[in-house]
Amino acid sequence: MKIGFWNRLAVVAGALFTFITPTWLVLWQQTENSRIRGEGYQTCLRAAYEQRGSGYLNEDRCWETWMNVRSGPGWTEWWQTVGAMLLLVGVIYLIVLAIVQTCKWVWRGRQAHGPSS
Repeated sequence: MKIGFWNRLAVVAGALFTFITPTWLVLWQQTENSRIRGEGYQTCLRAAYEQRGSGYLNEDRCWETWMNVRSGPGWTEWWQTVGAMLLLVGVIYLIVLAIVQTCKWVWRGRQAHGPSS
């Protein structure tokens, strides 16, 4: 079975989309979580060093609250996103294939019956 240019292009684009998108999403989420944690930690430290404070906040509590948490999505989430992308790419490919095949079928039927005047 010979695969045409557009099918090859769709397979390559689908493969790139399937693996690049989850990687970008996970890395973006980790970066965003790190930024938010850093800002929260700095705010906590400023509040801990204020003289008016109740004494409840200190460096250790700020560290426990802001830095001892998981930074975001990991490999499990990446694999789940890859699975979702594979499913999405497959469904979109089948929909486009059905539309193209239907259009070709209609076009062949028109050519077989000749121009209608």
